[in-house]
Amino acid sequence: MKLCRPRPKPGMGVNIASLIDVFFLLIIFFMSVSQVTPRQMRIDLPSAEQVNEQSNALRKELVFSVTAGEDIHHLGERITADQFGNLVRNEAETAGTSNVEVHIRGDRTTDWKAVRGLLDICAKAGITGVKVGVIKAS
Repeated sequence: MKLCRPRPKPGMGVNIASLIDVFFLLIIFFMSVSQVTPRQMRIDLPSAEQVNEQSNALRKELVFSVTAGEDIHHLGERITADQFGNLVRNEAETAGTSNVEVHIRGDRTTDWKAVRGLLDICAKAGITGVKVGVIKAS
C-alpha cells in the first residue's frame, strides 16, 4: 500500500517561529548599539584654592561646557564658537550686559586657548559676569 503525502496548498501560512527569533535578535542588537546621551556633559573640573560662591538670583545664567577636544556644549547640544557668540550677544541685548552671567566649565585636560577664546567673545559682547567652573581643592 502506497501512501502519498498531501500536497501543500498554495498560499498556506509561513512558519513564523523562526521569524520571531530573528525579530528578537534584531531588538537585542539595536538596543545594545543605541546610545543614550545625558542631558549634561560629564566634565572633569580642575581644582582651585579659593572659590567665590556668591550668586545673584536676578541674573540670567548661561552654562557652557568645553571638552578636551575643544567642543562647546550648551544644554546638552554641541555648538560652534559663532553660535556661542550669537547666543551671548542675544542674551546681552535682551537682558542687559550686567544681568547676564556666563559659566564656562572646562575639562581639566582642555587647552586653555579654547576657554580664552570664549572669554574674549564675552568681553566683546560687554559681559563682565563670567565664571570659570572649578572644583574646590580639598
